[in-house]
Amino acid sequence: MQRRAIAEHGKEAGGSAVSFVMVLPILITLMCAIVDLGRLAFMGTELESATQTVCRRMADQVSLSGVALPSSCDITEALSDASPSLSSLGVRCSATCRVSDTPDISYQRHRFDAETGLFIDENASMRAVKIEVSSTLEGDYLTPVGQILSAGGGATFGLSAQATRTVLKSQEVVYGEG
Repeated sequence: MQRRAIAEHGKEAGGSAVSFVMVLPILITLMCAIVDLGRLAFMGTELESATQTVCRRMADQVSLSGVALPSSCDITEALSDASPSLSSLGVRCSATCRVSDTPDISYQRHRFDAETGLFIDENASMRAVKIEVSSTLEGDYLTPVGQILSAGGGATFGLSAQATRTVLKSQEVVYGEG
C-alpha cells in the first residue's frame, strides 16, 4: 500500500515538472515584454515631464527687453538635467527650442472713471512671445522580445514630446476707446 502511494506521488511530481518546463518559455517571454513595455512607458512619461520643465525654464529666461536663445546642446543638456534617466545607457536624446512672436493679445477692459462716475469700455492689447520646445528620444530595447513586439521589428524605439508656453514680451498695455 505504501509502495503504491509513493509511486503515485512520483508520477505527480514528474507531471508538475513537465508542466513547469512547458510554461517556463511563456513566462520568460511575458516578463521580457513587461520589462520593455514598462521601460517604454516610463521613458515616455519622463520625456514629457522633462520637456515641460525645459520649456518652463526657457520661458523664465525670456527677458522683457529681448529674447536670447540657448544653443541646442544647452537645451539637450537641460533636458538631461531635468530627468537624469534620459541620459541612461542606450538612450539618445535631443531637443530644440523655437521662439516666435505672437499676434497681439487683445481684450476688452472695463474700468471705472472716477471723474465722470461712469464705467468706460476700452480695447487693450499686450505683446507676447511663444516658446516651443520639441524633444525626441531614441533608445534600445533591453530584450529581444521588445524588438520582436515593436511594430517595425527594429532594435530601437523612438518617442517625441512638445511643450508650448506664451510669455508676455512687454508689460506695456495699449489702450483705445471702445
